[in-house]
Amino acid sequence: MTADNMAITPPESSPFQIRLDIQTECKRYVNAKEDLESAKVEVEENEANIKTTLEYLRTEYDLEDTEEIERIAHDRDFT
Repeated sequence: MTADNMAITPPESSPFQIRLDIQTECKRYVNAKEDLESAKVEVEENEANIKTTLEYLRTEYDLEDTEEIERIAHDRDFT
């Protein structure tokens, strides 16, 4: 067999490298899980804020059309 026909294979991982890889992936899992939980809380808070704000606009200003609300919010000359 010539050098051209030989496949180069990487060395096998050491037990330490395997444990390190497992620990790294476990940390990634835990961090992603925590990030997801935080995002869920933030979504719930934003939904509550939207509901409260919409109720205020509906009650105080008889304004409930969400497209109109968004147009007003982006209208630089509204005030």
